[in-house]
Amino acid sequence: MQIIEQFGINPILILANIVNFLILLLVLRVFLYKPILKMLETRKEKIAISMKQAEEIEKKLSKAAEEQEKILKKANEEAALLVNEASEEAKVLLEKTRNETKEVSKTAMEQTKAMVSSEKEKMMSEIKADLAGLVVSTMTKMTGKVLTAEDQKRLVVEAEKDLLK
Repeated sequence: MQIIEQFGINPILILANIVNFLILLLVLRVFLYKPILKMLETRKEKIAISMKQAEEIEKKLSKAAEEQEKILKKANEEAALLVNEASEEAKVLLEKTRNETKEVSKTAMEQTKAMVSSEKEKMMSEIKADLAGLVVSTMTKMTGKVLTAEDQKRLVVEAEKDLLK
């Protein structure tokens, strides 16, 4: 103990310092360490809850993205289907219009041919009448006599045959 006293160490003071340190340690543990640990534990739980919620939100977002993709795919398919249907309807309508146009053209052509044929026959009968009159008047002037109805018919028939050749 002499060595302790020679170095100026007081054992009562050291013992008092140890007791003070233990009391301070006990006070710090009760009033500071436990509340800090409790606060840290609460914070840890909140962080864990937040992480779970974040994972759930992420799952919901991925599901929503998948549903959105499905909806967009379905909408694209429906749009493509509508476009195809419209295209087919347009083709059918175009074909129908072409057929109707061909029929109208054919009918108009037939009517035109009939009108031309009718006009041709009308003109031919007028020409025949004019020609018959010319033949009769020419024959009357050439022969100097009046032709009978039979002579006139015979001359007209002969002139028609010559004209139609």
